[in-house]
Amino acid sequence: MDFIHVTEYEAWEHAFDGGALSLAALAKKYGQFPVIANGGLGDPARAAELIASGQADVVALGQAALTNHDWVNKVAAGERLSDFNVEPVLQPNAKLK
Repeated sequence: MDFIHVTEYEAWEHAFDGGALSLAALAKKYGQFPVIANGGLGDPARAAELIASGQADVVALGQAALTNHDWVNKVAAGERLSDFNVEPVLQPNAKLK
């Protein structure tokens, strides 16, 4: 195995009721492999905090990347990120001739 990829609706939240650690942090603590975290990490500050805190080594993006194909460039340039809109992303208007 080369890495562990975990996903939660909100990757920074506690994984279990009464627990103190996120699923990413648990994977990091017990897995002994690099951890990729996924789940609500389209906010650059939140993604950076998950990495800076040592809970994850890499973050993966879903909705944020579908909406902002150039997410990394926008974040690096300090540009505003677009909000997720299901229609143009998952219901494109494609016509064939």
